[in-house]
Amino acid sequence: MIAWNRLQLSTAFFWLDLDSEVVWVGDECTTEASGQTRRLGLEAQFRLEIVPWLLADLDATWVRAEFVNNPGNANAIALAPELLLSGGLTARDPRTGLSRRLVGEDVPADCPTGTRAVIEPDGTFAGCEDLHFTPGWPIYFQVLATVKF
Repeated sequence: MIAWNRLQLSTAFFWLDLDSEVVWVGDECTTEASGQTRRLGLEAQFRLEIVPWLLADLDATWVRAEFVNNPGNANAIALAPELLLSGGLTARDPRTGLSRRLVGEDVPADCPTGTRAVIEPDGTFAGCEDLHFTPGWPIYFQVLATVKF
């Protein structure tokens, strides 16, 4: 597999005009509606399959948020983030494969009545198309970092 088959890139530009913005009023410890705002932004997403069992992702968003007419505050929206970054690594257990085939579903004939056998493009049996779920959250680890300036 060449690198371009394992890489996904996407970008989006957005322009958002709102009639009203909800802002924090620190003196009263509440929020209130304020004037019209405009947000212009650019978002980029990057996904890479490093090896079949390890995936990397990075999302970056740059936003310019301002009031349409607030000369007393130079149109700035207090506490509005300008740059947002999110990234991660996802590891799959290579023993489970990419399909969630159940124990006992080894050949198409093992599929229960009312379900359909799923065959991969290379002709291999991937499992039975049916509904099932795993209750609860999967096991995962999360590391967070915050930079304030």
